[in-house]
Amino acid sequence: CHLRDGEVMAFRADHLLTLAWRAKKKKKPVIMLSSNSSAATEGATEKQIKPVVVHTYNKHMNGVDIADQHSTYYCFLRKTIKWWRKLCFWLLETAVVNSFVLYKDITKPARPNHLAYRRSIVESLASRYLASAPPRQRIGRPRKRRHPDDSDPQRLNQQLHLLDKHIQFHDCVVCSSRSTQRHRTQYFCKTCIDTPSLCPHPCFERYHTLSHFRS
Repeated sequence: CHLRDGEVMAFRADHLLTLAWRAKKKKKPVIMLSSNSSAATEGATEKQIKPVVVHTYNKHMNGVDIADQHSTYYCFLRKTIKWWRKLCFWLLETAVVNSFVLYKDITKPARPNHLAYRRSIVESLASRYLASAPPRQRIGRPRKRRHPDDSDPQRLNQQLHLLDKHIQFHDCVVCSSRSTQRHRTQYFCKTCIDTPSLCPHPCFERYHTLSHFRS
C-alpha cells in the first residue's frame, strides 16, 4: 500500500484489526495485527504520534523481539539442505546480536552503529589471516609494461636478444614513452620475460643498451 508520512490505514473484521502505518522518513510501512487495540493515534509531541497498537507493542515487547529485529538487519543466513550448516550460522548470528546488545550497555550513553560494529568484527577476524597469509602471486603471463623500467637488469644483461613478430600491432614501449604520439609495431623481443613491443630500429637497440630514455 502507498502511504504518506504519518498516514494510517486500518481495517477491522470482528475483533481483529489490520493496520498499516508509515513513519516519517521511512521507506516501508509497518503492518500489524491486533485483537485488543483500536486504530486511533496518540503521542505527546508530533514526533511521538503513533497508532495505539504500535505504542502497546513497544511497551510490552520482550528482549526476544528486539533480538529478532537486530538479526534481520544484516542477516547472513542462506537457504541450504544441510540443516547443521544453517544451525551453525544461526548460532553465529545469535552470538553477534547478543554481543552487540552487551556492547551497547557498556558504551552508554553513546549509541554505537550496528553495521559499524559488525564490520569491526569482520576486520578483526580477517586481520589475523591477512597478516599470516603468503603474498598473492599473479597467475598467467607477466603483464606488459608500457614504459621501460630503468631498474630492470634483465633487459640490460648484455646478452643476445632476439626479435619476433606479432600478428597484431602493439605500442612500442620506447617510442610511446618518449612522445605523446602512439607508435605501433608488430615486432617484440622474445628473449625478455615481459616480451616488450619494439621497433626494429632504433628502439630495439636503445631498449637493451640505454639505462634511461629521454626525448
